[in-house]
Amino acid sequence: TATTGHACAERDRIRANLLELDQSLGHRILDGARQLTGPTARQWDMARTGLARLWQTFLSYSGVVDRAAGLLAAGRRASGPDLAELTALLTGPSVRLPRAPAALAERDLTDGPEVELTLATAVAQMRREYHPVAEVFAATEAVWTALAGPLEDAEALLARARADLGDLADDPLTGQLAAAEAELRALRDLLA
Repeated sequence: TATTGHACAERDRIRANLLELDQSLGHRILDGARQLTGPTARQWDMARTGLARLWQTFLSYSGVVDRAAGLLAAGRRASGPDLAELTALLTGPSVRLPRAPAALAERDLTDGPEVELTLATAVAQMRREYHPVAEVFAATEAVWTALAGPLEDAEALLARARADLGDLADDPLTGQLAAAEAELRALRDLLA
């Protein structure tokens, strides 16, 4: 049906965007950082947790969409029980996610170990979680881009200076060049 086709197309777009987010420079920078502190560490923790939730929701959502598409596979028309299942998958609370642990006083009497969402609610939830994660990764990439370029330029200048210095036995110049190179390494470490 058209609804199943729409759900498959939407699932494919979501997958493509999540893959791009997962492979973004900002994500790779934060994931490879040795030791983060302060606001950056807090933002990375939020983004890492958000990305994990996005993938968890997507995988459950995608499984439901795949099941619905499977019911209509090979050009057969859904009827009877298949039609009822297809309708339940596409419009009912068919996306099941583990419920976040909650204190006893914060639970509802009927809460179970899972939360059940409709496809539309799952997409809305992924939309809400996507933007804060994407913003952290984009901000990280922007800082990296703004600072890495000038550091690379400084490194090239220092390399040229080292080559120009060559075999000169000018101890003050050699010492100043070594100090500048050490400062550049410290700045690179700080950026990383």
